[in-house]
Amino acid sequence: MSGSAYAYGEDCVAADGSRTFSPMETDFQIRVQVDDLADKEGLGNAIGEAMAVVAKLPSSQLEGPQPGRAEFEFVAAGPDTIRLNVEISSYDSISAGLQGARLFDALQSAQ
Repeated sequence: MSGSAYAYGEDCVAADGSRTFSPMETDFQIRVQVDDLADKEGLGNAIGEAMAVVAKLPSSQLEGPQPGRAEFEFVAAGPDTIRLNVEISSYDSISAGLQGARLFDALQSAQ
């Protein structure tokens, strides 16, 4: 599993043409190498592990005033991939008590 984070926001342009970037949120890109894209149990467990790490990040170390999102890309040996976007603000309510395949299905349905 590998990942990166970036600030998402807007360029504010003043009348004199100067620009200032104003971050609105921190978004995460998480790439997960898997053996089988049909293994929803493994995909859901990987999401749970990654989101546990994201949840522990202090908000003071993240850019922007609002929660961002986590984009998961699951990659197997072939050309196919699965992408899943998870809104951090709604993750806890969607995932409450779920893990594995049930977590994956719930998050996929929420897109």
